[in-house]
Amino acid sequence: MPYNIKSKHTVYFRMIQIMAVEKELLIAEIENLDTETKELLSELIINKIEETQLQRDYASAMAIYEELSKEYQEIESIYNSNYHSLQAGRLDLLPRTPIKPNKKFNPAISGVLRLFLS
Repeated sequence: MPYNIKSKHTVYFRMIQIMAVEKELLIAEIENLDTETKELLSELIINKIEETQLQRDYASAMAIYEELSKEYQEIESIYNSNYHSLQAGRLDLLPRTPIKPNKKFNPAISGVLRLFLS
């Protein structure tokens, strides 16, 4: 009987040693996971800050785009209205009959230029 108790005691002692080693390994793994969790949390916070900044930049860019778009539409409407009014005004300035050379004025100018240049 003492042999049986001694062998059980040895088995239980070895099991306790194995469990102690496993406990140390699990504690090390928990510490490692805790470190990884803290790193991931800090990355998450940094990403959230960057996301917030990007959202603000996007909102600002959209506001600027909308303002420039309104200004462009105003300028385009002014340009179009001025262009059409200029076109209508230019039609009034066009001669209704063909332009003919002035038969008396052209020889007189050429004579004055000959005298002036010689």
